[in-house]
Amino acid sequence: MLVYGLNNFGTSTKNEAAYDMAQSGSMPAPAAEEAPASMENYDQSIGEYQPMENRTRDSVMIATEERETKTIKTGTLFLQTENYDEFFNSLSQKISSLEGFLESNNTEVNQSYNDRKLMYGNLRIRVPQENFYEMIDYLEVSGEVIRKNIDERDMTKEYYEKDNKVKNLEIQEERLRELFEDATTVEEMLLIENELRRIRTEIDTLNISLTNIDDRVSMSTINLEVQEVLSVSLTLRAEDSVWERAKDGFIHTINSIIRSLENLFVNIVSTSPILIPAIIIAIVAFFKIKKYWRQG
Repeated sequence: MLVYGLNNFGTSTKNEAAYDMAQSGSMPAPAAEEAPASMENYDQSIGEYQPMENRTRDSVMIATEERETKTIKTGTLFLQTENYDEFFNSLSQKISSLEGFLESNNTEVNQSYNDRKLMYGNLRIRVPQENFYEMIDYLEVSGEVIRKNIDERDMTKEYYEKDNKVKNLEIQEERLRELFEDATTVEEMLLIENELRRIRTEIDTLNISLTNIDDRVSMSTINLEVQEVLSVSLTLRAEDSVWERAKDGFIHTINSIIRSLENLFVNIVSTSPILIPAIIIAIVAFFKIKKYWRQG
């Protein structure tokens, strides 16, 4: 009889629906019944258990309306700055002032230009939800925004569906523990323990998901890419006139002549240790040849 009761427990959806139906007011809550002592009545009784049996439809509707909205806000920005270090220091101070924190920071050298290293950073910022847009506005004026995306995801329905399921599972868990106390054989105990383990695992999984949603709702996330770039200065120059071009050509020619004379002088001086003796020898030889021809 215990096996039959637990099989019905695993397939029955009465208990999971009871809590939600009581919240919506679609069915009246039946009168409370005493917990059954026998395993034969387990499936029937678990379906009739109502945790909100004394609540009216109006009170349930009010409780539903007062649910806290669960909205996850996420921002993704890519911006450029001319001074990465100055930008990062200022950003760190702003995050602290908004009671946020820098969850991750991956910074690397993007490229090098002469002796300057241009940096690139991939940052993840967490700030309280109420300060999310203030942080976004600050980033937009702190650099040149290249790409921007804002996402707001409503998790209210999913959150409370999981929350209700946890409550229903906890009711089932409590009922199983009562049945465990009444078990008379080892077989009954083992069956109930297996079912308790399954339910507890499902409860823990749902609670982890709820905690994750609460964290992402309370602390918004901003994924930020920052690229350091060089400042660019553009100056427009009007087309030169004919006179200006002629003047530039004349100056260029004079400069070329001066450079040629300078190069010639440098060559003469640099070759003087060879050139001067050669000239002296040539002069002496010239006079000797001239004297020889006169004597002949």
